[in-house]
Amino acid sequence: MNSEPVDESLFHEFDGKSVEPFEAAAALWSPDASSMNELVALAAGSDVRVQVGATWVLKRWIETGVGDPQPIAAVIVDLIPEEMAPDATLHLLQMLQHLELPTDRENALFRACSTLTEHPKKFVRAWAYDGLGRVAIQNRKFRARVTKLFDDAEENQPASVLARIRNLRKWL
Repeated sequence: MNSEPVDESLFHEFDGKSVEPFEAAAALWSPDASSMNELVALAAGSDVRVQVGATWVLKRWIETGVGDPQPIAAVIVDLIPEEMAPDATLHLLQMLQHLELPTDRENALFRACSTLTEHPKKFVRAWAYDGLGRVAIQNRKFRARVTKLFDDAEENQPASVLARIRNLRKWL
């Protein structure tokens, strides 16, 4: 990885399908604290392509174990309830599994994920349930409420959601 400064113009090349611009950005920029901070700031903006690109790069770095995401964990959690592109929200939710959740954000994350279980996109719903499970795994006080939400979901959610729930029940 190089140490080029973060330049959002790469994200403007996103056509809504090919992630090539995002892959190029992830390879071009260094996953250091400065770049990660710049990317979360870009994710908070209003440009959908930039939101999706910034969160995609962060998710890639976090999933592959490069860079330290803990310093931006609170910001990631804080972005989840914000009005964002569905793919950006999905990326943020998918990052939670790789983070130690900030204890001072558990209640807010629980509320945000509970709201997102009603999202029109099923993968956002699936990963919102995953976020709920992760809050309950970290803090027992949420387990009864999350278990009830999981039970209710089993009556009306698609297979993608139920698969996430089944996986998380093992840890509760």
